[in-house]
Amino acid sequence: MFSLKNDNVPGYLQLVEDIVDEIKSGKFTVGEKIPSETELCHRFTVNRYTVRQAIDKVKSLGWLETQQGKGSYVKAKPPLVCYAISGQTRFTTNMQQVGRTHQSELLHWERGVATEPEKQMLCLAVDEQIYRLEILRYVEDMPFSVTTSVLLAAAVPSFEQYLDHFKSLYQILEKHYHFTPVRVQSTFQATVADLKDTTNLKMPVDIPILKIESLMAHPAGYPVEYGVARVRGDASRCCVEF
Repeated sequence: MFSLKNDNVPGYLQLVEDIVDEIKSGKFTVGEKIPSETELCHRFTVNRYTVRQAIDKVKSLGWLETQQGKGSYVKAKPPLVCYAISGQTRFTTNMQQVGRTHQSELLHWERGVATEPEKQMLCLAVDEQIYRLEILRYVEDMPFSVTTSVLLAAAVPSFEQYLDHFKSLYQILEKHYHFTPVRVQSTFQATVADLKDTTNLKMPVDIPILKIESLMAHPAGYPVEYGVARVRGDASRCCVEF
């Protein structure tokens, strides 16, 4: 029998916890229909409004999907991807090592003057030019991360001529500019995705993302790339390698 465990927490959130726990425990399996609103009202001794709030929240967390006129069904969670972070790792290498199919899509690119945070990270002069790329990465056809990569334009002259058939940023750098950036620092922050990232990643609205800000250096020692990756929190497990 459901009962409030904490008077300071709304009842529907406590009901959310009970429903999710039952899905995690295997009581309700993927593709299985959960009890109707009426059944849940009787079982947990709560009103229909509380049940609807709870179901909507469980759906927004990615555990349920509703079929109009049929009810709510347990939804398959995305496969967990182990993503390694080190001085030398990159997306393509990571996915090859764990045996996952992958691809990258260039959503947008532009050349211009850096923002103040970008100038500070890359130690740029006032009017020094940069290339800014927005890259969507997939793992086994699942949108996995969106990354904004800012490159020092002086290090990659005429960069735009290699973007028509984009497959991999570092493949371009290695093939045409003969260098691979080296990660010198990364910071991690769990945060909420904005609407644009939620749409690109096709993820439930209440799922957090892992924001990874990284500074990469040219082998010659100067800063060459500043990247901000937003990784799906429900599909990733980051491993920092020393």
